[in-house]
Amino acid sequence: MAPTNKRMYEEAGLNLPPTDWTDPDWTFDRFRSEMKRLTKEDGGKTSQFGLLGASPVYLFIDWPNLFDTEWIADDNRTVISDDPALVDAYEQFFDMAVQDRSVAKPGQVNDLFGTNVRTAFVEERGAMLRSAPGGFFMILEAIQRGAPFVYSPIFRGTSARPVSHLNLDGNGIVVGSKQPDAGWALIKWGSRTINWAISRGTGFHRVDFFDEWAENIYGDKDFQAEVRLEVYRDALQYAVPAGRSFRSAAYNQIRDQLITPTFTDLYEGKVTVQEALRGMKAPMQALVDEALAQ
Repeated sequence: MAPTNKRMYEEAGLNLPPTDWTDPDWTFDRFRSEMKRLTKEDGGKTSQFGLLGASPVYLFIDWPNLFDTEWIADDNRTVISDDPALVDAYEQFFDMAVQDRSVAKPGQVNDLFGTNVRTAFVEERGAMLRSAPGGFFMILEAIQRGAPFVYSPIFRGTSARPVSHLNLDGNGIVVGSKQPDAGWALIKWGSRTINWAISRGTGFHRVDFFDEWAENIYGDKDFQAEVRLEVYRDALQYAVPAGRSFRSAAYNQIRDQLITPTFTDLYEGKVTVQEALRGMKAPMQALVDEALAQ
């Protein structure tokens, strides 16, 4: 899901993305074209990005399922980083990031604007923000102050169905807890009340509670329609788990030792996507095998 700056779209002469997650016209090609048109430079430096918030972690665990692909096969042990669909998915992204320069690179927002990506979006330094709902509370506060923000679906990739990445809070009992029964009672209560979601600023994870939550957070139906809150509601039915790479026992090692430095090289154009993903296969497989052997 992506908070979107309505004013920037209007100034660029563009129609807002559709509100329907299944709309076949909201393709990656359209998304890329619009992000490029919405990017501005001033004095040789980017003054406005098309897209903010595409972090390396998001690209690693969530980007692939927009294109119906994975880093790890369904046996949860075989690395398939050279899969043509995965290579294509990352070529799509890094063409947009490197050639179009419409996506903020890691650290670039702080270097240019002296702040983080969410604050930069609120300060209208980007047309669209890629963020999990946990970061939306400050977006809501900005909307209440009159900011021109609305909600949009993530574009349709090549996956068979729409894909949304909610990353809502999970709850569990720590091993060795002295009060497990009380802990589970609290968790069960939290699953039946909107109060926890309200306190966190996140959306509620049950559709049957969504309208009650929306009324408490966003107020009357007219305001909900103005910010296109139906996009938020419908995201629940298209939520998908994070990729198998995130669920791998070797996730932290893969992220730190391979993903972060390799993505840095890709952003800087030092290596092609195909070279990078093929080169990662053997060391990533070694990390997975080591983790599974423990």
